[in-house]
Amino acid sequence: LDEQSSSSAALARAALRALSATLPNHFTVAPVFKLLERTGASPSAPLAWKAFAAITEGAQGAGVTSHLPALIPELAKAIQSQDLRLRAAATEAASMIVVHCQPEVADEYPEQLFPLLVSMLTSSPRSSQWAAHAALAAMCENCVGEAIIPCLNDLIVALKAQLVDGNVRTAARATASFGAVSQCALCYFNPYAESVLT
Repeated sequence: LDEQSSSSAALARAALRALSATLPNHFTVAPVFKLLERTGASPSAPLAWKAFAAITEGAQGAGVTSHLPALIPELAKAIQSQDLRLRAAATEAASMIVVHCQPEVADEYPEQLFPLLVSMLTSSPRSSQWAAHAALAAMCENCVGEAIIPCLNDLIVALKAQLVDGNVRTAARATASFGAVSQCALCYFNPYAESVLT
């Protein structure tokens, strides 16, 4: 559980990333997906999501996209969990999926993923906010205009809350994400521009 770079957990996750980068994905993605199914809402679920994040990053999304219809609803539930560890692990897994399964996720799942990103920005612990912002940047880079509109106001509200959070790192991430959102939303961002700049 220790996230320090010298911990056994961090070394194990590095090994998972390395293995999934070289082995065929049926040796890595499928077993970890089965692990996710077995753990469900058990105390081991955060570890399974962290393993899935490592596998997805190492495989660069190969073999993951076919699982997305089942994964996205499970991620949405985990990100709303009362368990802080589970929320953090699910946020990281969602980020790895959004970042490494492009352009498929932007083409096929924007209606599910933009609301999920709002949940990540509002519900995920500060320690995993880097993952939420990385995912938002990846979605904004691969979607333009209409796809973001249904969640644009909620995204603006979530990012504004982070701007005034008082933590410099949080505010810096929110500022960068405002840039990504504005580029994605194009002219739809105009009504929000003045208040964001202020």
